[in-house]
Amino acid sequence: MIMTGEGGLQLSWAMRWVPWIVLILLFVGSCALEAFLAGQKNRYLGLLLPGLFVLLSVIATATAVRVFIGLTAGLAEYTALPPSALPVIAYFLIFNIPTLILLLIYFLVRRRKQRKRGLEKMNILDLD
Repeated sequence: MIMTGEGGLQLSWAMRWVPWIVLILLFVGSCALEAFLAGQKNRYLGLLLPGLFVLLSVIATATAVRVFIGLTAGLAEYTALPPSALPVIAYFLIFNIPTLILLLIYFLVRRRKQRKRGLEKMNILDLD
């Protein structure tokens, strides 16, 4: 519900916070799915979600660069500053934060699984 008040257009609570809540729930769900996939026998299954997030970050960075170039194209004759690669690198790094979190989950789950497998082997050797 959109309300108008003294300050002009105001968004209701739901319109302001529901998209953020949905994004957080989707990311938490993807972290749980990553933990499940990383625990499988096939180690490449756990790399599917980080790979997907890298692909999405490349697409998002390319889109942001196109918008940035489109916005600054008309200002080229007014400024002597050359375009910088720093915003592109910053966009790419920011968009890859979820990828880094998913890779951290992957490596932690794989290490825990390898440690557990090593303990099972030692227990089997102790029984013999």
